[in-house]
Amino acid sequence: MPYRTEYYSVEKSRIDFSGFDDVSICRPKFIYFEVDGLMPNARHFAFFDNTNVSNYINTSAATIEDFSNLARNDPRRNPGDLYINETGFPTALGGPAAAIYSNSAGKIAGVFYLQSNNSINFPAGSRTLTFIDISTLDKTRAISYATATFTVNAGIERYDTAYYSVQESRQVWYDNPPAPPPYSGGSGDGGGGGGGSDRDGNDGISPRGSTVDRPGNVVSRTIDAIFGTDYSTSKKGVGDLDGNKGDADGGNDGKIVCTAMNQAYGFGSFRQAVWLQYSANNMTKAHEVGYHAIFLPLVRKAYHSGDKNNMILRRVLENIARHRTADIRAEMKGRKRDTIGRAYRVVLEPLCYVVGKAIMWKNG
Repeated sequence: MPYRTEYYSVEKSRIDFSGFDDVSICRPKFIYFEVDGLMPNARHFAFFDNTNVSNYINTSAATIEDFSNLARNDPRRNPGDLYINETGFPTALGGPAAAIYSNSAGKIAGVFYLQSNNSINFPAGSRTLTFIDISTLDKTRAISYATATFTVNAGIERYDTAYYSVQESRQVWYDNPPAPPPYSGGSGDGGGGGGGSDRDGNDGISPRGSTVDRPGNVVSRTIDAIFGTDYSTSKKGVGDLDGNKGDADGGNDGKIVCTAMNQAYGFGSFRQAVWLQYSANNMTKAHEVGYHAIFLPLVRKAYHSGDKNNMILRRVLENIARHRTADIRAEMKGRKRDTIGRAYRVVLEPLCYVVGKAIMWKNG
């Protein structure tokens, strides 16, 4: 056939909303107020909670109509840090009132600049704004006062980057492809990556997840999808999906041939890096031996076509690999753990270790 299907992995990411972080203090804000029922033509002082904020009041900067019709980008609508160093109502906007007086109807109207910096700030929640006719906040001694409640309930949106791998395929033209060179991982008829056919009978086709520099030449190493072992060197007695066993002795302890999972999933460099880093620091030889004893027969069965039960098993194995990767990465980054992946690991990693220890003890 002049065309063949080539599978490859594409690493992608997305930004996921993960919740809110509580805000502990009020941010800078302009608050328009109107107070009535006060003693007419009397001087008053402003307190926010127990702090005298008279210097942050302006009674001539804007009317309620002006304040309601501010442009969307007007700094009085959302000042941010623009006036954060001011010690009173911003000078650029008219500065503070020299004194706060009620009018002949006993009314005070104006704008309060709620400052928030290292010198003056207020906790979030329900706060009280009070106008009183004496310079101390003592209502028992006052003749005229009025209060209002200002509530701040806010949060900062939190987003996390989620990484995932997508397997894609493309049609590749093959015009008299050369015979593929023997794979360095082993020898024999298709065993350990040798120069035979793949499970679909296509001569010289790279496994899913591998990359090809020219037709038929596999240049990427394979990575175990559960425990992340580097399989660029083979070990005798462990085979591929079709049950063929490689026969080359490996020269690197802890490196075991298991092309099956990488062929099956086509996972890319991101998951490979996570598996390898974690297994190097946390997995033992017993984990590897136990894993291969348990999972390799399951992988062989899962990727023989023609039985719908095999597809169910395949999806289960893929689910384990994906969720375990997510949990490992979350643990390494100190983030919220993947619940499903964590459950898989609690059961499977000790099980693999115990089985591996038993096999190693039995084999001396």
